[in-house]
Amino acid sequence: MRWRLAAVSAGLTFVILVCVALVVGRLASDRLTDDLRAQVAEQGNAVAARFATLDPSQYGYLFSRSISFDDGSAVRVVEADGDERGSTLGAPRFGPPTASASLMRSGEWEVATTQIPTARTGEPLYLQYASSR
Repeated sequence: MRWRLAAVSAGLTFVILVCVALVVGRLASDRLTDDLRAQVAEQGNAVAARFATLDPSQYGYLFSRSISFDDGSAVRVVEADGDERGSTLGAPRFGPPTASASLMRSGEWEVATTQIPTARTGEPLYLQYASSR
């Protein structure tokens, strides 16, 4: 009888510990994902603000000469239909910007899309800043 009670007690303890570990793991994973998404959005807004002061006709030249990100990030400047105006070397296509979400996932990339505030062109331009997970 004692062995049976000890086995049931050990089994219940094991199940409770596994459940607690799963909950804590899920909470930590959600927090890390939220932190990454916030960081991508913040960086996207910062880069878009830098672009707001530039002439849109120079985006292609600017990307080919001076902008690079060593942290595995990619940047694209696109029109509303997704046509590219400039991008960092090797930046994949993330599709056209959507009004419904400023943050989205595209393959292994977390993508923040920000409209570039500019009065120099009649069409809206969007900056897509992406970071791989």
